[in-house]
Amino acid sequence: MVVAREKNVACKSVNDVGNDEHTRNNKYDKNKYHSKKHGDSRSLTQELQKNKAMARYTGPVCRLCRRDGMKLFLKGARCDSSKCGIDRRDQPPGQQLQRRSKQTDYGIHLREKQKVKHYYGVLERQFRRYFQKAEHTKGNTGDVLMSLLERRLDNVAYRMGFGQSRAGARQLINHGHVTVNGKRCDVASYMTQVGDVIRVKNRAKSLDLVRGSLAESRGDVPDFLSVAESDIPEGVVGRLPLSEDVSIPIQTQLIIELCSR
Repeated sequence: MVVAREKNVACKSVNDVGNDEHTRNNKYDKNKYHSKKHGDSRSLTQELQKNKAMARYTGPVCRLCRRDGMKLFLKGARCDSSKCGIDRRDQPPGQQLQRRSKQTDYGIHLREKQKVKHYYGVLERQFRRYFQKAEHTKGNTGDVLMSLLERRLDNVAYRMGFGQSRAGARQLINHGHVTVNGKRCDVASYMTQVGDVIRVKNRAKSLDLVRGSLAESRGDVPDFLSVAESDIPEGVVGRLPLSEDVSIPIQTQLIIELCSR
């Protein structure tokens, strides 16, 4: 009786091993079929995370100006020439030429927010953080929001003329061509303070890049900034920016109403 029982246990163990192996094979084949049919989900997730980490828009920028219906000066000197996209085709992008004549109330509010995001080169998560900070700061929320965006290091460098566009100024900062108070700063979203000295690194490559941008810049430096005329370009933040220093016509009340929902 003991021998028979041991044989049954042994047979059962062999059957279990076979079932487990069959299950593993079926599971492998199922994953293989899913991978062939729907693509490798792991590689897609990694690519999405990579694009998300870039935190900047890499598509055609003239399309943004046409969508917003105004010049956002995203391409530097090209925006002042006859090659400007909105001058050549003053209509929203897309193949559909017939658009709804009346825009919805939500669409009007959303378009104001998109203008600001496209103008300063920030994405939705960054914009939400600025709005939340403006809500918890004393003063008018709209004015505080625009002041925070104007204090970004890439915007300050652009308004000083160090870059032909905000994207160009952001690249200068990311590549280490700009210093703040004598220290290297490669964070484009750095929040400048009153008295900060923004200076170009004293090396040939950095100076050539900035001098070329200064030669083609419009020269309209806002009142809250001051640029010194010297061999090494530098500027100082004299005060915090006000609503009058913002160079884009925007209705901040519409943005507040949209983000407060």
